[in-house]
Amino acid sequence: MLRKRIIILLAFGLLLYVAFSTVSLYFISAKLDRLKSVEKDLKEVKIILRKVIPSSPSSSPPEPLKVGDYAPRFRLKSLEGKWIALRSFRKSKNVVLLAWVPKCGSCEKVLSTLESFYKKCNPKEVEVLSVTRVGGNTPQGIDNLKSYLKKQKITYPVLISEDDSFGLDYRIVTIPNIWIIDKEGKIKAVMNKASDLLRDDLEEVIFEKLGMKLKSP
Repeated sequence: MLRKRIIILLAFGLLLYVAFSTVSLYFISAKLDRLKSVEKDLKEVKIILRKVIPSSPSSSPPEPLKVGDYAPRFRLKSLEGKWIALRSFRKSKNVVLLAWVPKCGSCEKVLSTLESFYKKCNPKEVEVLSVTRVGGNTPQGIDNLKSYLKKQKITYPVLISEDDSFGLDYRIVTIPNIWIIDKEGKIKAVMNKASDLLRDDLEEVIFEKLGMKLKSP
């Protein structure tokens, strides 16, 4: 009699297990169907996005800033330890901004030309700024840069970019680069080609783009 009861209990337990498994499989199957539906929807969304926002090759260089664009803001420290922000010149001065690196032949020529321009321009109307990188931003690197600039006889402010943010914001691909920024913060001229930067009359061209005249010595 006891054996019969045990068999009945085992059979009942087996039936419950089968029933529970069947229900579980039903819900799992439903979830899988739902996941497949979501996956299908995501694929359709990706197809639509590719049509609306065509992807550009990662190797393509960024499009340079254009005349009329607002110059990206920055706040960088000068070699003398003074913080200088582009917005501080808004409404008061035009800005001639140079991006360069040490020991670059083209950069040396442009640095020298801007020094000559800096001495001749009206300091109440124009500010000359240059931005460069220093390897590791170490005291030794800063000292080496100061020695280099002293040798080149550069007296206008030199700002230090400690990371890639300035280069990314200004979409720098080649060096050197010059941007002429008006008092409203808009770019009046972009000079990033060797044919523009290494010309003998670069100083006169900068005065012209600023709407000013180079005074005869």
